[in-house]
Amino acid sequence: MATFYIRRHPGDAIASSPAVSWAIDRLRTTLESKGVAVRVGDPSAESVDVTVLIAGGDVSEAARRLQAAGITTLTGLESLAIVPDDPQRSGGALLCGADV
Repeated sequence: MATFYIRRHPGDAIASSPAVSWAIDRLRTTLESKGVAVRVGDPSAESVDVTVLIAGGDVSEAARRLQAAGITTLTGLESLAIVPDDPQRSGGALLCGADV
């Protein structure tokens, strides 16, 4: 069974907002209904197959990854970017959004 780890960027106001908590819960529920094990916030000692970082676009790590993917800014209402990690490095992605 695949293990999916959802990590919020520490200290990011967007990643810790109630709307993002709701979205994470929906993602977790959907993945679990498909037989995927999901950990939110704590990967524990066991290995994970996919790691997803949740962050706002103004967080330096997210901004750097967005720029590398050719995405300049997230300025529209309900903006969302899903940026895959380098497949040679890991199986994961950045989920980054804005609600301005």
